Amino acid sequence: MSQSITNKSILNKSIMIRHGSGIKNWDDMDYSELIRLIRQEKDLELDLACLKSINFDILRNLEPELVICSPMTRTLETAKFIAKELGLEYQIDNSLQEIHFEDLPKSKYENGPKQMIDYLFEKSLLHKNTFDCKKVQGNVIIVTHSFLMRLIYADLFNVDVSTLKDDLRFKTYLAGFALGDGKGVFLRKK
Repeated sequence: MSQSITNKSILNKSIMIRHGSGIKNWDDMDYSELIRLIRQEKDLELDLACLKSINFDILRNLEPELVICSPMTRTLETAKFIAKELGLEYQIDNSLQEIHFEDLPKSKYENGPKQMIDYLFEKSLLHKNTFDCKKVQGNVIIVTHSFLMRLIYADLFNVDVSTLKDDLRFKTYLAGFALGDGKGVFLRKK
């Protein structure tokens, strides 16, 4: 059966979520660590306590068949954890990799996390979505990164990506959206 992006009902039980949190926050990293992270030279180790807060009942109700993820550490470890808990296979998809940022001016780093995030968000607007939702078959859990999630959402629902900066679906770890209707998905137990 071929899948069309215009037939969003096919995608209703597929979701895209942001990976779990790293063991360090961006504001706890020195400048050289942060540069290596945004250039994808070294990813953060995942905070396993964050994953233990997942409400798996939400995921089970979707009746997922597969977990797909970016190859970066945080997404891969999140996907492995989810797949193991649900008894599923996982696949790595390089098109889900985080946006590669070339630089972060030291002045943005020195002015604090808000200026860093604002700068990187503005730079992310120059990128294009690399993931093709048309290839999603069945009920899938997709684990990726916040900047790329915004681009995918904007493409899928024809919205201006710049309006998604403070949307909790993209700012919150283990949160995301349903590919069929864009509704928010929040996996952490309250």
